[in-house]
Amino acid sequence: MAEGFGADDPFSGSVVREMVAEIDPGIRVRDVTPIVDGTDAVYRVDAEDGRFVLKAAVFVDPPRFRVEPRMLALVDEHTDVPVPTPVGFVDDHDDLPAPFFLMEYVPDGRPYENTDGLDTDALSRTARDAGRIHAELHSVGSFDAFGSVRPARDCDRTALSLPSSDAGVGVVDPYDSWSDCFADMLEASLAELDPETPSEVTDGRFADLHGYLETRAESAVETVRAGDPEPVLAHVDYRPGNLLLRENGDTAAVLDWGNVRVSSPAYCLANTEQYLCGRAPLESDRRERIHDALLSGYDRPLPDDFDARYRAGLFATALAPLVWFDHWYGDDAEMENRLREFAVAV
Repeated sequence: MAEGFGADDPFSGSVVREMVAEIDPGIRVRDVTPIVDGTDAVYRVDAEDGRFVLKAAVFVDPPRFRVEPRMLALVDEHTDVPVPTPVGFVDDHDDLPAPFFLMEYVPDGRPYENTDGLDTDALSRTARDAGRIHAELHSVGSFDAFGSVRPARDCDRTALSLPSSDAGVGVVDPYDSWSDCFADMLEASLAELDPETPSEVTDGRFADLHGYLETRAESAVETVRAGDPEPVLAHVDYRPGNLLLRENGDTAAVLDWGNVRVSSPAYCLANTEQYLCGRAPLESDRRERIHDALLSGYDRPLPDDFDARYRAGLFATALAPLVWFDHWYGDDAEMENRLREFAVAV
């Protein structure tokens, strides 16, 4: 067993070896090293014939966890989006801590907490890559519902037509229209921010904004209802910590495919902009640079009302940080002011 295992590691090196053998008994493991980033159990596996990463569910619920290796296989096979090549997965097991899966290790690039460490050219390159990657992902498959993607075994309705007959995924709690899905998403956040109703996650610091946010949400929903957007496969957690980036800003790999949804292009791209710019002010040079590079990389036709839908998407992405501020940012007064100003400006 490699150095680095501590009392908090959920599995021993011997258990990890058994899990690898369950997926591929031909892999001859030399060392196992815990990777401390992330919420689930992740281990680097050094073998005689290569290096791998084993990931097992600890925090994430099994249906959401089980979709990731399926999405990795789909994206790896049918797009040029850079992802770790999946080796195999186990959904259930009588003796081992399933679900878990194994993928090849990507030696190039590293995750960033944010994009502050990238210079101007590198930041633009990362954003253009993001646009190109989303254009490819949005061109995969066809769909007749919106919602969270899960393994087909966990869905009552697949609502997907994907290029691989064994993709094994579907949409859970599907919506027939994006506007209904969008409206419910906003309503859930507003309920948490409502000073008249108790919340287990928000501390009430943004209660004074609730009336304005309700009115703005109504306008955003009307904008979305005005047309019928194309339903697309969306990686809605496209943040620096889920990317492996080279120093020049090139994207070596896109990680963490457990939050994939069928969404609208405008919302997906607006959400990506938020993550890449670190929720910078609306008219800041940083945001505008990322916005322009993101859309320049997105080589797909945009509808005439795209800008209005994009703006509505930006508003939607402003709500979750208000709800989860205490958990995400603690007592960061600068971020509190930034989020407050953005929510009103957008």
